[in-house]
Amino acid sequence: MAKTTFLTVGSRIFLFWLLWVGASTALMAGSQTPPILTRIVDTTHPVPGGLPSEAFELLMEDPVLVSDRCIAFLAVGDMGSAGVDRLRRGNLERVADASTPVPDGQIGDVFTDIDTLALEGCDTLFVGIVNDAYAGIYLQPAEGSASVVTDFATPVPRS
Repeated sequence: MAKTTFLTVGSRIFLFWLLWVGASTALMAGSQTPPILTRIVDTTHPVPGGLPSEAFELLMEDPVLVSDRCIAFLAVGDMGSAGVDRLRRGNLERVADASTPVPDGQIGDVFTDIDTLALEGCDTLFVGIVNDAYAGIYLQPAEGSASVVTDFATPVPRS
């Protein structure tokens, strides 16, 4: 079960995502052991692949929790980097941001914005926007390279 807690400091809203690890399993098994509360990420955590002193400033979406305990979310660092991050096997990793080359894109194309997020297992799907000109749906599998699911170059299937 995921819980999002909002903490307002001045004019900024910080999101702290907390995960109840094992809560439903313990309750279904009739265990009297209380669930373990684990902090996944907050504004003291460094942004993976970000600048050396950059920490998370704003976590923008509710986390997505799946059976193998992968969590993916959209976030902004306190030095301006925005992207998709994922917790996998206990490691926080950057999936895509403004320095990520667009799969099958033109040389030099990078994502200028990332929106909407989905997770299947640890495979992460996201909408990537390039130079405010076109968008596509991209897949970053748990292992391996990112790929295009569909974009403006994808032919429309005919029935």
